Amino acid sequence: MKNIQSILLASLVTLLACGQKETKYTAMDPTKQAVQKDEGVIRYVKQVPELIEVDYDEAEDIEFSEHFKITKVIPLSDEVLLGRVDKLRFTDKHILVLDNRISKGVFCFDWEGNLIWKFDHEGGGPDEFLDLNDFDLVDDRVILFDAGGLKSIELDVNTGNIIDKKNFYTNGIQIFATAGHYIFTPICVTYGEGMDYKLLVFNDQNELVSKLLPYEKVNIGNCYDVKPFLTKAEDGSSYFFETINDTVYHVVGDQVIPKYQIHYGDGFLENVAEYKNMSYKDIINLEEYRTSMISPVSNFLDIGKFICIQASKYDEDIQRKFLFTYFYNKESKEVSVVKLIKNDPFFIVHPNPTLSPLLFDHAYENQLIKVVFPQNYKAVRDLIARDSLNNAIYKERYFPLYDMIQNTEEESNPVLVFYEKL
Repeated sequence: MKNIQSILLASLVTLLACGQKETKYTAMDPTKQAVQKDEGVIRYVKQVPELIEVDYDEAEDIEFSEHFKITKVIPLSDEVLLGRVDKLRFTDKHILVLDNRISKGVFCFDWEGNLIWKFDHEGGGPDEFLDLNDFDLVDDRVILFDAGGLKSIELDVNTGNIIDKKNFYTNGIQIFATAGHYIFTPICVTYGEGMDYKLLVFNDQNELVSKLLPYEKVNIGNCYDVKPFLTKAEDGSSYFFETINDTVYHVVGDQVIPKYQIHYGDGFLENVAEYKNMSYKDIINLEEYRTSMISPVSNFLDIGKFICIQASKYDEDIQRKFLFTYFYNKESKEVSVVKLIKNDPFFIVHPNPTLSPLLFDHAYENQLIKVVFPQNYKAVRDLIARDSLNNAIYKERYFPLYDMIQNTEEESNPVLVFYEKL
């Protein structure tokens, strides 16, 4: 099946050219285990972030061929089956996939989708993980963070062999490695006085060397929590953002810089001071939040000339929240708000166009990446069988995709689709 898919997908590219996981934590007080340094090696730089103004009244449906082209389609080998794709990292030879809930491991593929190695050693041993929360990629090292075992396991990116292990006594949920330091985003309530910060920075001797961005309010449902690190640029820098106030930070070398703040007109930003004393649970139960306000950003992807941002807003037409996508042009400072891409051949997660959001999951080298699981093909096959779908899009214009949808087994691995924004 692999060879058939490869041929079909190669033809498709030629034709087209132009979910939170419950985390288990060990009850250990990191203030009694880690050495706390006075000096800070990662510093917060005070500056006014660039304002990104979003106007939902300008939201529009766009035609796929006028705004995007598909540059690459990669079916991942069925040698191992992935239940989820929680994170992607890339080198010029490797595609690294984290599935931390179903298959529980990090899986390395080449750019043809062939499996190179896997690390799925769950257990309590020294070379195993209890709770694989996250991973990062630095040079030729793949750094796994075991939140349950309070340690990192470092692998050789070419072989998957273990080359180092380190203890990290922190309740982190994400890890970001840079310049010899390891930045963790902890859960909202940390252990010990003076540890209630959104970023905790350790060196490789398990010494706490920087604490950045204190919580406005310590509460398990705190609305100013930090979201995961997102785009990691080729220069090693990365972005992350806070919820509700939607401030985007840029981690560059030894600096954390407030880069962007997203403003929704009469949305959340005007009342942000009022919400500082409220828990997230209280906020989401507010009538104005559930109907007219904007949900926190769910994704932020840097793709060179553009920034791709995704967040939800209540849609009166369908009486529910709808995921909108904004493209911010960093040169012209213009924002375009997109509700739906029409005639995207891989727009099949929810075939009903009135419910289908524009979903991109990751970014690499200025391209957006959509992860498409074959389980989604069943709904499309049913619609094709009932003639409820515009079959011409699949049969005449994109026959290789039509053939793949009809013949791929649901137990197959996902397909990575790379989009270039025109």
